Amino acid sequence: RLESSDGIQLGQSVYLNGNSQSYLKLDSLNTPFTDSALTVEAWIKPDDAAPKNQVIFSRGGQYELGFNAAGNLYFSYNGQTVTGSYINPNQSFVHVAGIHSNDSLGIMVNDSMVARIAAPFQAAGSVDKIVYIGRNTAGNNFKGYIDEMRVWNIALSQSLIARDYTRMLAGDDRGLAAYWRFDETIKDQFYDASHKNDLYNQNDGVMNAADVVHSDIIPSSDQLSLKAY
Repeated sequence: RLESSDGIQLGQSVYLNGNSQSYLKLDSLNTPFTDSALTVEAWIKPDDAAPKNQVIFSRGGQYELGFNAAGNLYFSYNGQTVTGSYINPNQSFVHVAGIHSNDSLGIMVNDSMVARIAAPFQAAGSVDKIVYIGRNTAGNNFKGYIDEMRVWNIALSQSLIARDYTRMLAGDDRGLAAYWRFDETIKDQFYDASHKNDLYNQNDGVMNAADVVHSDIIPSSDQLSLKAY
């Protein structure tokens, strides 16, 4: 991350306390998330060593990324689900990614592919307008920190994710549909930094400032920073 002249690390995450009102949401999308391919990424630091029934990202009828009842990571698209193991004994920040291509679903943790299944493409049917960060419509809320979340309308390769997950983006990368850094000073809104030339994707959202707070607990500069390839 960026540092001040006196060595203080700059940047923020959002902290979700796990209660029913602790989530972020987009009431609608200005730039749609596609059915044919999608990648969602985030740095997370759950409060629990083995999170269960906690959702990181969700859009009903389309995509969902989170932890299931067994404490495994899962990523689903249109009724198809891939699950992979989650081991984080130090409860540090880790990077997670769900990847949907036209024939597969995969999950990555940091630079490793932990699970992948064949998943023949079928277009989603009825899709909710609302997108949630930190919960789903069933009320499975995430508890912990989320930072540097990205949604792409392409299926990123394992090598690209491994190359870039520790690197902050410019925001105009090919296929980037939403880029939430959570560095805003406004307490009840968050903004999408992704753009193409001078046009921003504007997938902005809101949150309840009483139950979602900005925090200076963030990935270390070794984990995430401005860097060249």
